[in-house]
Amino acid sequence: MAYNETMFNKAIATMRRIKNDVLEWLLDVDRPKSTWARHTIDPICKSDHVTNNVSEVFNAWIVDDRKKTILSMMESIVCGLIGTFQRRFAEGCGFEHNITPNIRKVLNTNMQDGRFCTVTHAGREEFQVIDGHTTFLVNLMLRSCSCNYRLVSGLPCKHACSWITYMRANVEKYYDEAYCKSKYCLTYNEIIHPMPDIDVNNRGSISQIDPPPLKRLPGRPRRARKKSVVEGPLGTNDARRSHTCRCSTCNELGHNYRTCQRTPIQGKKRNKKETQNINSTHDSNVNVQAATSTQETILNQQGKLTQDVASEHGKKE
Repeated sequence: MAYNETMFNKAIATMRRIKNDVLEWLLDVDRPKSTWARHTIDPICKSDHVTNNVSEVFNAWIVDDRKKTILSMMESIVCGLIGTFQRRFAEGCGFEHNITPNIRKVLNTNMQDGRFCTVTHAGREEFQVIDGHTTFLVNLMLRSCSCNYRLVSGLPCKHACSWITYMRANVEKYYDEAYCKSKYCLTYNEIIHPMPDIDVNNRGSISQIDPPPLKRLPGRPRRARKKSVVEGPLGTNDARRSHTCRCSTCNELGHNYRTCQRTPIQGKKRNKKETQNINSTHDSNVNVQAATSTQETILNQQGKLTQDVASEHGKKE
């Protein structure tokens, strides 16, 4: 978010206090600031994005065309570009305002953020804007601000938007012409001519063109693109776990509780039918034991009664 060198140095000082190793990697000589620092972007571009979204979108777009032959892949890409250019050109012609909808949303956000700034009119087109504890100088005649946001992005910053709100002016007069409706339509105005089908019977003076010799490489053909070093390990994604698992039994790395040698050996798991048979056998054994114990109790009671009767008869005699 650093659009000038002062804010950049403050951010670097904050990173140095947090993690100095990361900062040394970032400030390496082989990694120039013009490739990642926002305040060093060429102002001709009129864009403050430091991303590779264009290449990522294109790679995701042709993921199904990688496995095709060269001519089929080119035909599929051309058909997709033709449809995309025509669709966006039609959308651009139907814009209600003279600015694209996404840039209009950015301007509305800057207008809302500029309401919290304090504006002081110095004279003519120069203003002093206080944003929190920082003071910025705005010159609407030169369309510049000391925060350097306008120079990099081509849009009025929140400090300039605060003055525009103060003067009740139209914010759409202070953006760069690269974001207007006519430039958007001009971008997609070019026509990509469709490719005719290959007619092998009508080649004119061109003789038969043989394909190059096929040389099949070992292994399965690669479909996924090669990732860079900063994108993580090869063949992994964010959804899959990339760290080593830890066992919950012995608390050691490299295995889980299922393969741990300290885990007690459990018996063979029985299926549902075996479990039902075991339960029925157990119930029958319990019933037999209960019946046997009942018979023994009855016999003991009978023997005790017989002894009591015999003892009483002996006493009478």
